[in-house]
Amino acid sequence: MNSQKGTIAARLLLGLLFFVFGLNGFFNFLPMPPQPEPAMKFLAGLFGAGYFFPFLKTTEVICSLLLLSGFFAPLALVILAPIIVNIFLFHTI
Repeated sequence: MNSQKGTIAARLLLGLLFFVFGLNGFFNFLPMPPQPEPAMKFLAGLFGAGYFFPFLKTTEVICSLLLLSGFFAPLALVILAPIIVNIFLFHTI
């Protein structure tokens, strides 16, 4: 029974994180800290594409709602996996 509670807690926490930061991409209610020069060049390239950030943030919000609701949670995790890997690599390099 404790394992099930832990799974639900992790799913809700991850859903909440992606929901807040996904909405932040549209409404900018959390300020972005200063980034090093290579990170700014990378972000400028992504912003320059025009479609990428709206697509990314929409995907994050939709998948977070799937996680929070519990419907299609495995699909949401599969879709979020490459986003999580890229977030991790962005902050480690």
